[in-house]
Amino acid sequence: MEDLLGSIVRDEAGNIIVNEDGFVTCISKDLSFQIEYNEIDFTKDTLECTVGEKRVFIKLNDNEANKENCSSSDLDINRAFTWTDASTKLFIELYKEKKELLTNRKIKTRKILWQRICESMKMQGFDVTPTQVENKMKSLERSYKNMITNNKQTGRGRMTCPYERELTELLGYKHNVEPVAVSGKEGTVIRKDRVSTFQTEAREEEIFIDANQKHRQNVDTNHYNNETTLSLQEDLDEGGESSVNIMLQKNTISQNLSKVPQKSARTQVGTTGRVLEKCHKTLDTLTENILIERNAKLDVQKQILAEYKRISTIYEDMAKTIKEQLTTANNLRQERNKLLRDLVSLD
Repeated sequence: MEDLLGSIVRDEAGNIIVNEDGFVTCISKDLSFQIEYNEIDFTKDTLECTVGEKRVFIKLNDNEANKENCSSSDLDINRAFTWTDASTKLFIELYKEKKELLTNRKIKTRKILWQRICESMKMQGFDVTPTQVENKMKSLERSYKNMITNNKQTGRGRMTCPYERELTELLGYKHNVEPVAVSGKEGTVIRKDRVSTFQTEAREEEIFIDANQKHRQNVDTNHYNNETTLSLQEDLDEGGESSVNIMLQKNTISQNLSKVPQKSARTQVGTTGRVLEKCHKTLDTLTENILIERNAKLDVQKQILAEYKRISTIYEDMAKTIKEQLTTANNLRQERNKLLRDLVSLD
């Protein structure tokens, strides 16, 4: 097999040209072939392709410009945009801000999203096109995915990517980047780090609730203890009971405190009751609206049936009238024919 050196077709700015189908063109002497852009692993220095009986080695550069996805529509305007650290950080902040509008359906399509980001960047002095903005997002997401994939595989050195912290906040929650569970030969495997995160959050929330309940309980207990101490002190001043009776009273009061319902429990029950009452009211309103709509439909159906009966009656009356008129016409015709025969017989 013959070994050849090849290269990927690029534009004047050094960016890889990707056609509308997502393929790039590679050339080597008299050879020309296409490969899918998403299959190119930019973490490697060389790309190896086999074409017939020839093996082509293509050198891949590691600079950021070669990872930009530049489509043919950007070449038509005869200008190129070089992404700097400031423009990239501004783009990430704008995307993080405006993607919520897409989630809330205030922006209908991603095409409009890229246009909005492009307009905001132009106001900051960065002359970019919507296609360049879209390709930049694809490049950042691809770089982040390659880093995640590389760091998961055993035997490879840890890999980093530009703007790792910002991209982790932006893309780390996506299931196609960090799935909660994966399916393989061993069945469905749930990621331990995500499960531990959920458990930690639930545990923190539970600890927070318990702390609030204990705080309320301590406040109530201190309040009751203060009142009890004052009453016992008054009894002692009056020369009342002995210290043994005082201790017995304290124990009795402590036992009674354990039977006192907690404020938090009453608050939770009250909140649940209000929610249930609101649900019942909503259900009653919905049921009433359904009944009103159903009665309206029944009224319309009754009107249609009455109109149909009226039309049917009119049709029957007209048919009866036509039948009577035809009978009369036949009788007149028979009388005329009889008169004609009589006239002929007289002649």
